[in-house]
Amino acid sequence: MRGLMTMPYFQSDLNARNISEYLLSTMMAGAFGGALCSDQSEIAPKNMRGRLVSVQQFAIATGICVSYWMGYAFIGIDSSLSWRLPLGIPLIIALIYAIGIMLMPRSPRFLIHKHMDREALEVLAFIRGDGSLNHPDVLMEYVEIKQSIRFEETYGSKHFGRLFRKGWENHRKRLLLGMGVQIFQQLTGANALLYVFLDLIRCIMYVLNDFAVFTNCISGVINFAFSIPPMFIIDRWGRRPTLVYGSIFCCACTVVMAIVGQVTGITNRITAMLAVDELQAAHETEKLISVPYGEEGNSGSIAFLVVIYLFIACYALSWGPAGWIFPTELYSQDVRAQALGLTTAANWLFNYGVTQITPIMYTTIRWKTFVAYAVLCAVIAFAVQRYFPETMGKSLEEIDLIFSGNFNYYDLNVHHPQTAAAALHELDRAHARHSQAFETTTALSTRSDRPTDFVA
Repeated sequence: MRGLMTMPYFQSDLNARNISEYLLSTMMAGAFGGALCSDQSEIAPKNMRGRLVSVQQFAIATGICVSYWMGYAFIGIDSSLSWRLPLGIPLIIALIYAIGIMLMPRSPRFLIHKHMDREALEVLAFIRGDGSLNHPDVLMEYVEIKQSIRFEETYGSKHFGRLFRKGWENHRKRLLLGMGVQIFQQLTGANALLYVFLDLIRCIMYVLNDFAVFTNCISGVINFAFSIPPMFIIDRWGRRPTLVYGSIFCCACTVVMAIVGQVTGITNRITAMLAVDELQAAHETEKLISVPYGEEGNSGSIAFLVVIYLFIACYALSWGPAGWIFPTELYSQDVRAQALGLTTAANWLFNYGVTQITPIMYTTIRWKTFVAYAVLCAVIAFAVQRYFPETMGKSLEEIDLIFSGNFNYYDLNVHHPQTAAAALHELDRAHARHSQAFETTTALSTRSDRPTDFVA
């Protein structure tokens, strides 16, 4: 849909009407963009859920990297093709994406929720077992999902307001945790750096636009490269440690940026470039000219740029993927869509707020901007460690029970029966073990009590 709305741009130059259509298409992309994470979390097995949802962040990083290099490649074209081609080439990717979406199986949880049990079994057999509807893993997961959904339908509330009430499901706490992760993802300061990265490079390095764009492309490559490891380690490290350590390293990077920026005068140059008032800009430029810029300034600029790259790497390893994984695991089937809509809205709301406020912070409090984000990262690390549960390795039904009951969900090694079916399965196995042990003991006892035959 977004591609169809952007196609008129290639027939005429940009004007107010085109821009309005582009903004509308962007709103539509945001409205439907959160559905992918939900579908991934519902289809993925619990031991690979983090890895598969991380693919989305990897895809986002790939798109950002490619778009940066496309912009750099077309920057020298002195015609409307400089913007038509970067907008037009993604239409091909969108077409491939649309075809792929039609080939994807529907979520078994959604199918069971809609009383399409046969189709749900077929999907589970396709993605879990060997294609057989009688596969033990398929039947076990089918019973777990069905029992959980039927229980929600029987005893759960049907009103949207249930998300904001505590109740026995603890929906309010789950919603706050999901929104908290998405808000914290913005408050780490990653987008505050990325959105003004070109301006920062021009201020820091005193370079022309072409080199600044090239430097921005390097940041895209770093973001892309460090989005790969989480796909392999996120299901071994856990969600909470990833978020905590990511916050700590981001905090350390912003502290270093604050120190280097103040010592070398980089923050003064940033202030001069981003000044919102002409008189203030002229005043800051006079101060800027008086700042010596020799080898010390050049080495400071390089050090500042390196720390920014380190910050991007830390974010791509931690909050980039985990910030999208965690919310998809928190909610039960009947409220997942509404809850993820609210968490995604919180993400974009704070995204907008951060990108609007940060330039003002650069021009007013200068190097203290980085101190502010360092403090936020430290607070985020404490909050995640103290209040956020670990969801790694647990099925969505198990997480649902953990929030609904009084369980110690902070223990990474605690696993609870997902449903009554799982509990009965474990009881049957225990009963079989005890029966076998009893038969063995009885046989040995009978053999030992048998009278000894004496031969005269």
